[in-house]
Amino acid sequence: VMVGRFPELTTLFEPKRLSIIQSKVLLLSTQGYNGAEIAKFLELSETTIGLVLQSAVTGLEASNLAQAVAKALVLGEISSMQLGDHDLI
Repeated sequence: VMVGRFPELTTLFEPKRLSIIQSKVLLLSTQGYNGAEIAKFLELSETTIGLVLQSAVTGLEASNLAQAVAKALVLGEISSMQLGDHDLI
């Protein structure tokens, strides 16, 4: 009954579309960090970071990184509160 009255609540019960690493890499990219910086911080290769970002875009059925970020915010995959946190690295 509650979900019927508040359809936006259905996203609370949907499984996550992104893995933890995809969420982290996507969030760090929104902070302006480039692939090399993210790779160094997460101790992964730049190639891996590129693949993770591409898989996040694909997983969110987005056409580009900007659209993936927007969808991730709407779906609760990343938080707008996190976007203001410039001390991630």
